[in-house]
Amino acid sequence: DALDESQIISDGFAPNPGQGLGGFIKIVTKSGGNSLHGELGSLVRSPDLRASRQDQLSVASIPETSLMHFLGNLGGPILTDRLWFFLSNNYYGTRDVTSEQSIGWLKIPAGNRQIGANNAFGKLTFTPHKNHTVSLSGTLDKSLNQRGGIGVPETYVKADYTDYFFRLNYRGILSQNTLLTGAVGLNQRK
Repeated sequence: DALDESQIISDGFAPNPGQGLGGFIKIVTKSGGNSLHGELGSLVRSPDLRASRQDQLSVASIPETSLMHFLGNLGGPILTDRLWFFLSNNYYGTRDVTSEQSIGWLKIPAGNRQIGANNAFGKLTFTPHKNHTVSLSGTLDKSLNQRGGIGVPETYVKADYTDYFFRLNYRGILSQNTLLTGAVGLNQRK
């Protein structure tokens, strides 16, 4: 919910992105504005809302998956026409449930795995002078909890991560023919 615009550019020789051969993905994040705005939402997917699965001979254990996604964001002015903020938070939860199964001599016990993760985004945008904008943005993506597992217990894998990035951008129109853009940032994955 923090994305305002996304664009996939597959023509690597277009003049505006540069001379890249593979392509580009351009993402513009939302910003605050002179009026306070926000949204709340959720997406829930439950196995109870799907048709029954047909038996699969080649697969030992297919989980019934439930997904939960809760989101909220808020943006607005700190100083009208000068300084704006935007905050976004997304919680993701997944639950996989399997029943006991066997393939020949191998018994696969019933399983129940629950995973939670949270993603928070924040952005400050400052316009000190006409045609000059500085923005500071950051994201924190963190696993919150994981309980249980599916399949043979000896093969359970636990995801535990904390990823974050910070970025400082400057964009200024210096003259009719000169646009200056610069960015510096830090990405950390753990």
